[in-house]
Amino acid sequence: MEASFTGVRWEGTTLSFDADLGSLSKELWISLPAGTPRPNDDLIAGFFASLAGPELDSINMELSVSPAIVDVIEEFCGCKVHCDLAIESVDWRTGFAEHAVSFSGGFDSLAAWTLLPGDPTLISMDFGGWFKRETEFFVEFSPQVVSTNFRMEGFGRRSWIFMLAGVILLKQHLNIGRYTTGSILESSPWNYRKNIDQTFKAAPLLHGFGFEQVNTTLGITEVGTTLLAMRHYPNLIGRSLDSLAAPGSGKSLRKQMLVESLYREKKADLNVQPVVASVDSPPLKWGQSLTDDMLTPYMIKHCGLEASRRLMADIPDDVISLAQNSRLHFYERYHTGLYMGIPEEIGSHLRETLYDSGIVPFTELDWLEYRTLTELLSAYHELNIN
Repeated sequence: MEASFTGVRWEGTTLSFDADLGSLSKELWISLPAGTPRPNDDLIAGFFASLAGPELDSINMELSVSPAIVDVIEEFCGCKVHCDLAIESVDWRTGFAEHAVSFSGGFDSLAAWTLLPGDPTLISMDFGGWFKRETEFFVEFSPQVVSTNFRMEGFGRRSWIFMLAGVILLKQHLNIGRYTTGSILESSPWNYRKNIDQTFKAAPLLHGFGFEQVNTTLGITEVGTTLLAMRHYPNLIGRSLDSLAAPGSGKSLRKQMLVESLYREKKADLNVQPVVASVDSPPLKWGQSLTDDMLTPYMIKHCGLEASRRLMADIPDDVISLAQNSRLHFYERYHTGLYMGIPEEIGSHLRETLYDSGIVPFTELDWLEYRTLTELLSAYHELNIN
C-alpha cells in the first residue's frame, strides 16, 4: 500500500492537505485551537504517519522533515519516506515539560484525569458526524479542541495513534512532554502477560518525538474506571453515558449495566436512579472483542446471566462456570505490575486516589483468579500470557 500527503496548506489555524492511502483519496483538514501557530513540519509528518499506519510500500510527504524524524517514520511505516530534508532540526526529546491528557469525557478519560496530580492540559478530538454527542459533553471541561474530518472520510483505521493527533500537532505550542490516555487493562493483549516491563514506554512513533507515556488507568478495568467516575463525578454520569456511544450499542448498554449494578450494590452513589435500555437482540457476540469478552464474567456475576445474554450472544459454558464459581473481586482492584515504572510524583497521587476510592491492589487470590481467566481467554483470543 502506498500513502501520499500533498498540497499542504495552512490558513488561520487549519491545516488542509490531499491524502491518498490505498483506494482512499480525500481532501482532509484539521483545525487547531485559536492562536496556534503552524506546527513544525516534523510534527505534521508525525501526524501524517499516524494516518498512514505501518506496513506500507512507500510514503510521500510534501514537507521538509528532519533526518531523525524521517528515520522514526520509516521505522514505524516500514518503508522509505519521500520528502525534503529540513536544514535545521528541533530536538524533540528534551525541554518539553507539560503533561497532556487525551480527553473524550467518557468514564475512562474522567478516571485517567482524576488519577493525575496537578492541572494537566486536556486535549480533545472533535471528529464531527456521529461523534457530536461526545463533543457537546467534553467542551464543558474547556479542553484544547482539535477538529478534523479525517475519521468521517475513512482515515485513522490503520493505527490507534490517530487518537493523539492533537497531542502531536500541539507538542511545540503547548510544550508537551508527557501524555495520558484512558487505556485500560483489558484494552491490549500485551497487558495480560506475566512478565511486565517498560510498561510506560511510549509507542515508537511517539517515543521518537520525545513523548513519555503515563497511562494512569492501565492497571484497572472498565469496572474500576466506572467506579472512579461515579465516585468523583456523580452529577455527570448520565450525561457522560449519553455521550460515549450510540444508544443501543454494546458499549453503551454495558456501561449502563455496570453503573446500575454498582449503584444497586451500594458501591457508589448517584443523584438519580440509573436506567438500563432494553434491546431487541444482543449487540455483542462472544469472540469478537477481547475487551468485551474479558468483562463478561463480571457482568454475569453482578448483572445476572440473563441480563448478560441480552448484552452478548453465544457466551460459552466455561465462561459462565468461571463467573459463577469465582469471586472476581480483581475487576474492582488494580494490577500492580501495570504501574511499574510510573514516575513517583504521579504514582503517589495515583495510589492515594485509588485507595480513597476503595480500589486496592490485587490480593493473592485475585492473582489466581485473574490467571485462570487469562488462560480461559487465551483459548478464544491470541494472548501472550507468558
